[in-house]
Amino acid sequence: MNGIAKYNSLSNYLDSFWSELPVSLVSKAQLRRLRDRAHFFPPILRVGLECRLNEDTQVDLQQCLISGDNTVVLLEWLESQKIPDSEEWALFFDFFRMWLNNCNEYHKNIEEIFFEMDVFSEERNVPLMFFSLSKKSKNKNNAFLHNVLNGTLGKNRPFYPILDTCMICCPENAYIFFAGIQFSREVDVIRINIKNMYAGQVIPFLEAVGYRYETENIEDWVEFIFSVSDRVRLCLDLGASVCKKIGFECFWDDQPNKETRWAYFLDECVGKKICLQEKAKDVLAWEKEMFPSLLTNWPKPLWLESLRRSEEEFSYLKREVSHLKLSIKPSGKPELKAYLGYGNLWLNVNSDKNKGIVFSKAENIESAKEKGVQFLLESQLQSGFWIDFTLPAGKSDEWVTAYVGYYLSFFERESVKESLQRAWLILKKRCRTGSGFGYNVLTPGDADSTIWAYLFSNRLSKNDDLHLQGILKLYFKDDNGVTTYLERDKLQKLTKLGEKASFSGWQSPHLCVTAAYALSGNKVALSAILNNQNEDGSLKSYWWATDEYATALATEAMALDLGNNIEEIGRAVFWARGRIVNELDSSQPSPFKISLLLRILLFSENMSLDMVNITLGKDYLLSSQLNDGSWGSHANLQVPMPGTISPDSSENNWYVTDQNKVFTTVTILYALYRIKEV
Repeated sequence: MNGIAKYNSLSNYLDSFWSELPVSLVSKAQLRRLRDRAHFFPPILRVGLECRLNEDTQVDLQQCLISGDNTVVLLEWLESQKIPDSEEWALFFDFFRMWLNNCNEYHKNIEEIFFEMDVFSEERNVPLMFFSLSKKSKNKNNAFLHNVLNGTLGKNRPFYPILDTCMICCPENAYIFFAGIQFSREVDVIRINIKNMYAGQVIPFLEAVGYRYETENIEDWVEFIFSVSDRVRLCLDLGASVCKKIGFECFWDDQPNKETRWAYFLDECVGKKICLQEKAKDVLAWEKEMFPSLLTNWPKPLWLESLRRSEEEFSYLKREVSHLKLSIKPSGKPELKAYLGYGNLWLNVNSDKNKGIVFSKAENIESAKEKGVQFLLESQLQSGFWIDFTLPAGKSDEWVTAYVGYYLSFFERESVKESLQRAWLILKKRCRTGSGFGYNVLTPGDADSTIWAYLFSNRLSKNDDLHLQGILKLYFKDDNGVTTYLERDKLQKLTKLGEKASFSGWQSPHLCVTAAYALSGNKVALSAILNNQNEDGSLKSYWWATDEYATALATEAMALDLGNNIEEIGRAVFWARGRIVNELDSSQPSPFKISLLLRILLFSENMSLDMVNITLGKDYLLSSQLNDGSWGSHANLQVPMPGTISPDSSENNWYVTDQNKVFTTVTILYALYRIKEV
C-alpha cells in the first residue's frame, strides 16, 4: 500500500487549517459543514475556500488536482468511494476516472481540474467540476471541449448553440481557459472562463453573443476591474443563451502584502457597500507561511511523505489569496467573492544551483529589436497598462505606461500601433484635474508622469483635449526647472508623515524631470538644463541612482535646437566617453547605463573617435539580451526622503529596479533604434 494511502481523505490534513480560519469569513455553522465536506475530497493538500464578502455567510470548499499528482493515491481514493445511486454522481465519477487514465484524451489534454462543493446546507451535493483547456490551437481546443461535453453529458444540450457562438465571437487573442460542468445544479448550464480578453473587447463580445445587460454601469465596472488588475477572466454561464449573471475573476501577480491594488480594489468595493470592511481586512491578511517548527499539529501524512523524500527537501504550508471575483447581475448589487488557497509546498536546498540566466545573443540589431518589441507586447496587461517598479506606494502603471508607450511608438508595426492605442485608451482616463498623471492610481499627480504622458500623446497626436501643456506650466519653479510634486497635503496623506514633515526635496526642481520635458521642445525647460549642466558635461539625477538618465535626455533635448548648444553637447559627449569605457570594463556592466551613454555618444562631432566605443557598447547590448527578449532589471530608481534636496547616494534613499524588465528593455530598444538610424 502507498505510504499515505491510509489517509484517504483531505480531512486528515486540515486540523491546523480549521483552527486559524477568521470568524468574519467562516462562521461556526459553515466550519462544521466544511469539516464534513472535507471527508469527501481525496488526500491531496491543495484546497481553497470561496468566501462571499457581503453579508452572505456561505463558504464553499474547493480542491485543485493537477496531472502530476499521485495517481495511485487518487485511484485508491476513487475505489474507496461509495457512489450514490444518482445519474449526477455517476457522471462525476466517470469524468474523474477517465481523467486518471493516462491513455485517455482527458488525461492528455487537461492539466488540472477543480472540485467545488457548495456548502449551503447539510446535504452533500455533487461537486462542480472545472477543467482546464490548454491553448495549443483554438480549433483543437474547441473540438476537445465539444468531445468532453458530449462524452460526459451527451448531445443535444441547450447550451451547445450558444457555446459555438462564444467560440466564434471570441477575439483572436483570447480563448476559453476553463470549462465547468455543474452536475448538481437544477438548470442545464455549463460555465466557461475566457482568458486574455482585453478591456475594450468585453462589451463588444457580450453584444456579439446576444447578451443583453441590464446593469446600467456595466461599462464602468469593466473599466474599473481591468484598470486595477493584472489579469482578468470573463466568466459566463451558458444555457439556451448567456445567463444574465456574469463574473470577472481578477488576479494579481503578487500577494496583498506586496501589491497595493488588492487593498485599493477592496476599499472601492467597501465604499460601494458590496464588501464588508472586516472581511476585506481578513482577506488582505490571509497570506502566511507555516513550517513544522511553528505548528503543534503538523499534518501526519506530511511527516510520512517527508520520509519518502531526499534529505534536501523540506515541507511547509502556505496560504495565499488566489483571486477576487466580481459578479454582476441584472438587479441588485454586484457580488464579490475571495478565493483563498491553502496547501503544502516542498523546498529543495539545491533547487537553484543549476539555474542561470539564459542569453539569446542576438545576431544583429534587427533581430534584437524584434524580440524586444515582442517581449513588451507580451508584457502589456489586458487593461493596456505596463507596470514596473515596486515601491511602498505600489507598482507604477501610469508613469511606466506613458514612458514605454512613448519609446515603443518609434517602432512602426501594426501590432505595436494596436498595443499603443489600448495603452492610451486606458491611460487617458487617469488624468487628474489640475495635476495630470501620477505614478499609479493611489498617488497624486506628478510632473514626470504627466510629461511622459504628454510626450506619448504627442506621438499619437492625441493631446488636443487634455490640455497637458497648461497643467505642466504649474510645475515650473521659476527658471530653475520642473518640480515633481505640487500638492503637499496629498504627499502627506501618501507618506503618512506628520504635520511638520518636510517635502522640500520632492517639491524642488529636478533636472531628470526637467530634461524629459525639454524633449518636447519646451524652451523654458531647455534653458533650465543648459543653466544647470555640470562642468564635466553631466546633469544631476534626483530620481535615479546615477546621472546617465538625466544627461542622455538633456543631450537629446539640446540637439533639438539645431545649430545651437554645440559646446554643451560636446561636454556631455566627453563625459559619456569616459563613462562608457569604465562601464564596459566593470565586472558587471549595466545594459541600461550603456544604452543611455550610447545615445549621448551618437551626437559626437568626431564619430571616428567614438565609433569603437559605440560598436563595443552595441555589441554588449546584443550579447546581453535575455532569451525572452528583455534585458533584465537594470533601471535603478532612487527615492530620496521627501525633505532631501541633494540625495548624493544617501543611506536613507530607497532603491528599486524594474522587476518586470519593461523599463530597461524599452530604453535599450530605443538606443538600438537610434544606432540603426545613424
